[in-house]
Amino acid sequence: MRRALRTVALPAGLSALAFAVLYAPSAVLAGGVPDWLPSLGPPEFTATVYLQAGSVVGTTAVLAGALALGYREAGHRDVFESYLRYVGAVLAGGAGAVVLTVLVLVAGDGGNPFDTVLTAATALVGVPGFVAVSALAGAGLASLGRPDPASAPSVRRSLSLGPAAAVVTGLGVALDAAVDVLVATTEGVGLPAFLPQSWSIGSTLVTYLQLTRLASDLVLLAGGLALGYLAVRRLGVEAPSRRFAAVVVLGGFAGFWVAWLPATAVLAATPSGSSLAALAVAVPGRLLSTAAVATVAAVAGVAVARFGTDRPDAADGEGVDSTGGDPAARPR
Repeated sequence: MRRALRTVALPAGLSALAFAVLYAPSAVLAGGVPDWLPSLGPPEFTATVYLQAGSVVGTTAVLAGALALGYREAGHRDVFESYLRYVGAVLAGGAGAVVLTVLVLVAGDGGNPFDTVLTAATALVGVPGFVAVSALAGAGLASLGRPDPASAPSVRRSLSLGPAAAVVTGLGVALDAAVDVLVATTEGVGLPAFLPQSWSIGSTLVTYLQLTRLASDLVLLAGGLALGYLAVRRLGVEAPSRRFAAVVVLGGFAGFWVAWLPATAVLAATPSGSSLAALAVAVPGRLLSTAAVATVAAVAGVAVARFGTDRPDAADGEGVDSTGGDPAARPR
């Protein structure tokens, strides 16, 4: 029981910490840059730098922390046999922490119930969703072992993963930037007339920003998982090897720039768009929240495919609080 509680409590704490780091800068800077923060130039640029720094730290905490958590768990218990229940426990712990935080922060203000639900949904995918996928990726890295070089797919076949990773990442970037581009290219204030606008301009804009961010995160997670799963089923990938990771990373990196550069050009060229300096500052955070997320999800997809294929009786395995011995000794 103690181990089961720890399996839930650790991702809950990680999710709460990541949520705080991701959203604390927005709360601190809501009324402008405080006097106690060093100025880095104009107020708008200073606020952008601090917001992006929070995004980088928060996203890194989610991905790296959950990867380490999954890797550690795979070394202490038989995650290999109970990966679905393990991921469910991680997701439940993180979701509980985030939901409680959102309800306290948003519902306490007496806002629109729809806004509260949408905010919670966006936060659930962006924090505990990333935690669950990253933890599964970490468990896969610890449990799958090294593939036999003789049975690994050829470089030529592996190259097909690059364009697929580029499409996943590029689509995620494009969705996330869609509202900003529409606002910058629309005459007057607000969004184009063809989009439904049932509330005030500000509320409508925030709603569409959250919807596109939610869609972007779902595309990155689902697309990355599908990419890793199909890599096992179609290409014979046995583990997320260096070759696999390199092809996915390079593809995701290329897809990021293909989608990011046109959006940036539009935003920098329009009077209502962001400055080029502010857009450049956002690059590290956007790379982490798109290309890195897609890569981690692809590794998790490999784990799902290999766990299910190698152990078809996984449903009969032990729970998340069981001990499984040395992962290296398990059959591959």
